[in-house]
Amino acid sequence: MTASPTESGPGEPPSEPAKGKTGRRQLFSFVLLVAVVSAVLFSVLSVWPLFSRTHGTMSPQTLCLANCNAIGKTMVLYANDNNDQPPPNLKALITTHFINDHTLQCPSTQTHRESDYFYFPPGPKDDPKALVLCDYKTNHGGEGRAVLVAGFAVRWMKESDFQAELSKPYNSKFAQALREAEGP
Repeated sequence: MTASPTESGPGEPPSEPAKGKTGRRQLFSFVLLVAVVSAVLFSVLSVWPLFSRTHGTMSPQTLCLANCNAIGKTMVLYANDNNDQPPPNLKALITTHFINDHTLQCPSTQTHRESDYFYFPPGPKDDPKALVLCDYKTNHGGEGRAVLVAGFAVRWMKESDFQAELSKPYNSKFAQALREAEGP
């Protein structure tokens, strides 16, 4: 009769099961697989509107909000890879291949700017309601703006509501920087 690895033969001390790092390796492999699948899925979903048939039937405001949403999500990915630091500018999201330059173009305008969105990097203690990104005033003919807040919520605001939001204390730095970028 042969002894199994955990059984001992006659006159032998009991043996312990073989210890290895297979559990850790399997966990690492699983985590790596989940990360890769998530990255691929995110990449596919990010470019889906570019190839979708409904792309032409969506309103420019909806597409603009989708761009802001994609920018917000890529800001999170950027921060995860950079010790929780937000990107210094939107160009950093392109150079790190998180998004392409078309995402930075508002579908309502035909400008040749590097980006049709104004971005002000959030601080670590910013209010989650603080503005982080918005359309330039001219993008939608002055009707309103797509905005992204520090809590990564995206919404459409009428221009009058946007101006009221700018006057709130937690948006003072953003408002000042936006005034400098847009002019009077």
